[in-house]
Amino acid sequence: MTTEAYFATNKYLREYVDRSMEQLRSEMITWRGEWVLGRSYEKNDLAIQEGWLGIVTANETTDGPQPIATGSEDWVIDLNGIFDPTQSTISEESYITGNVYQFAEGLTVTRYRIWLPDNSQNFQFQLWSAIDLNGPNEKITQIATIPNGVPTGQWVEVGIGTTVVPPGETLHMLKLTTASTQSEGFSANWDVKNTNGSPSEGEANFQSNETEIRIHKTDQDDIDQTANMEAVEVGGTLSFAGSSWTITEVDIRGSHVRYHVEPPQGRPTENTYLITFAWSAISDIPFVTDADYWLPVGPVRGCQGTTIRNLEEDLDAHGVDIFIKQFVSSNDWDILSAPSF
Repeated sequence: MTTEAYFATNKYLREYVDRSMEQLRSEMITWRGEWVLGRSYEKNDLAIQEGWLGIVTANETTDGPQPIATGSEDWVIDLNGIFDPTQSTISEESYITGNVYQFAEGLTVTRYRIWLPDNSQNFQFQLWSAIDLNGPNEKITQIATIPNGVPTGQWVEVGIGTTVVPPGETLHMLKLTTASTQSEGFSANWDVKNTNGSPSEGEANFQSNETEIRIHKTDQDDIDQTANMEAVEVGGTLSFAGSSWTITEVDIRGSHVRYHVEPPQGRPTENTYLITFAWSAISDIPFVTDADYWLPVGPVRGCQGTTIRNLEEDLDAHGVDIFIKQFVSSNDWDILSAPSF
């Protein structure tokens, strides 16, 4: 039997092929070039209008992909009034603060700025945008990384590019702050003795279990080392006499501090030694807040949290701002790219 005869006698297969070809044609993208006023465009037509590249999602339309500007063009903070933040800190390795925007008309964001806390040069800052966060159309983009040494305690404009937010969808603008790890330490002289019990002034008693040394808060030179000794962090090192131990516990007592160390490596020769402590410390993260700043502004809220998936919303402004152009766009097009301004 020929192929033609087989198809002619099998109407079900013929209908299936017809449906498949129709579906294939419906999914093909057609490039239509520059958009022309008055021309009709069909589903999956691709066209560009003044730098706005879009694809038709409706069956037919005479609309264009370029949004039509409406409403305000300004920094959102400037539209609401004076930003007068207070500064706080939080003990985290990283922290996210920012704002959530939802405008019924949609908006384009053409500029970005952040307010860096005072004395924040030892921290890294990044600016991120998230459209429809946790939704079906989620899009997360890094806008900028802010280097050390930029001005603090004022607005700093960062990043480039245009962010387009469809009507009714939410935009999160988020400042991610990462704490810097600082190397800290100190050295002082103590008379090291291989004896159990608590030490006298100027002495450090290395216990017989070989994993604990008790050091008096006054060193051999009659200097009070209380602040330094109590600042030592677990995970740091204690070194003297050519050996080094990892500190596993810091037990602060009235006259001395008991450091539990690993690994056991024998008791040292008794002598006066320069004992060196070294550790890494993570500084608390600074952030700024203008409390209840968004109270009269329904479409904008503040947010903060340790990860992008657990942000808590509030009415505060947290030192992130965007320059917006509100617009009305056609529901018949999906915007694929937008021009830079």
